[in-house]
Amino acid sequence: MTPPSVLIVGGGPTGLVLGLTLAKCGVGMRIIDKVPKFQPGTRGPTSMPRSLEVHHFLGTCQDLLAAGRSNLIPRMYPIGAGSEGYITPNIMPPSPPTDAIPISRPVMIGQDTQTSILRSHLAKHGVNVELSTELRSFQQHPDHVAVTMSKILDGEEHSEDAQFKYIVGTDGAHSVVRKGLGLTFLGETRDGENMVVGDIFVEEGFIDPSAFHIYGEAATEMLVLRATEHEKKYSFSCAGPHLDYATLASDREELLKAFVRITGRNDIKWGEIGWISNYRPNIRMVDRFGSGRAFVAGDAAHIHSPAGGQGMNSGCLDAFNLGWKLALVVKGLAKESLLESYNEERLPVIAAMLQITSKIHRTMFTQGNQQKGWNRGGNLDQLGVNYRGSPIVVDERSPAEVAHNAYEAEAGSLLSAGDRAPDASGLEDMAGNAGVTRLFGIFAPTHHTVLVFTKDLEDASHILAAAAKAAKGLPLCTAVVFPSGTANTLHNNVAATHVLVDQKGSAIRNYAIVTAAGTTAVVVRPDGVVGAIVSSVDGMQRYFENITL
Repeated sequence: MTPPSVLIVGGGPTGLVLGLTLAKCGVGMRIIDKVPKFQPGTRGPTSMPRSLEVHHFLGTCQDLLAAGRSNLIPRMYPIGAGSEGYITPNIMPPSPPTDAIPISRPVMIGQDTQTSILRSHLAKHGVNVELSTELRSFQQHPDHVAVTMSKILDGEEHSEDAQFKYIVGTDGAHSVVRKGLGLTFLGETRDGENMVVGDIFVEEGFIDPSAFHIYGEAATEMLVLRATEHEKKYSFSCAGPHLDYATLASDREELLKAFVRITGRNDIKWGEIGWISNYRPNIRMVDRFGSGRAFVAGDAAHIHSPAGGQGMNSGCLDAFNLGWKLALVVKGLAKESLLESYNEERLPVIAAMLQITSKIHRTMFTQGNQQKGWNRGGNLDQLGVNYRGSPIVVDERSPAEVAHNAYEAEAGSLLSAGDRAPDASGLEDMAGNAGVTRLFGIFAPTHHTVLVFTKDLEDASHILAAAAKAAKGLPLCTAVVFPSGTANTLHNNVAATHVLVDQKGSAIRNYAIVTAAGTTAVVVRPDGVVGAIVSSVDGMQRYFENITL
């Protein structure tokens, strides 16, 4: 591993995703966390489809899918109904996978399991989270950040001074990095709308693990029970304006009395509580995602109601957005101003997310709206999150002045620069790259991917040459995509990493390419976002000018 250039403060999911992104790009970092041991608990238990795509690009997705639970069926019960009398509302209709969206459903996986998987992948790069290590202060300089840390070893505190090129705070709602930067953390605290959340084991009795069980409603009294990936362990959330939250969170017997009262089930013998918290909703976000050589991501930058399951997922996308940019700048391949786009791209997304989750929270705590509150809508899969308004994307196909929602690309709208790059399957690679049959097989955080859709070899050659020249040493993967039926003589004369024949027409369809209109090039950024859609050499040059030195 190369010497550490980045200090990541906080070893939760956001910090680990950032660390793994940097590690895959060959950038050295240290990850510190003040806790003495890794935290137990399922906190933030839902990984949405877009986060799972990020994990696919990082090589961790299959591990998450194997460990987690998917396709849980919601059941809603009246208070005291026992195990009968429920309805199965269509509150989270299943979305079948498509050629463009191969991962269409969330997976339920606890934060403890997810972070364990991420740590195991980081360890392959020689990176381990340094526990009992706390950031005390940091000072920014023109070419580095000077930090002071303290570490507890054998019960004694030891101080360490070190220098890094950059520092990123993924250290939660009480972030030392955010406070050190003096960023505002505007918002509100929703007093009286607490939730007692945690994990509990079932010693005897049966709760159907294929469903998640919702008793009552949050506006009066509610208990949600869901099986975790660990046998016999269930996560729970208990809410209601008349509950004594402090007592429930500190007195096991009172908690179990509430369980019996709300569910009407006396047939369950509850065991050990894995963890428990009296959670008070805070809805806050920073005014900026960083300044100079210091940045914040995840809960250090935004906190909100858990309604909608967006917190951990938003942190994941924060980290992936920042990671590739930081890697290029640290390696001297991109201008420092590229890092400004992290704030410009993520700030409007998070502002929109807070509005969505706050609306869901209010609905859930309004009497009679329980089913409506659980009907989350498709935008929470985060597949529609886009950066169409970003100053670093270039689109010669769509007018730049088109208004857009940063959280959800308009359904049915033309694919634009700044959108999530779709997958496509049924590809045949004529360049001898065995096993490459889909676009998600070539996208990666380590490089830009230039897709050239064409029937004309000369046009493709001009675009590829322009991309190579404009990239100025940036890692590039190039792919020429020919429509099905193209003559083999063209396939044999292309200087590209991949020469793909779109046998099913899926790539042309998913990228809305009009083959009769000539050659179209799509640049896919390392974070799986469309950076440019161009048909000219000038357009290709303009995109890379926003990035390179």
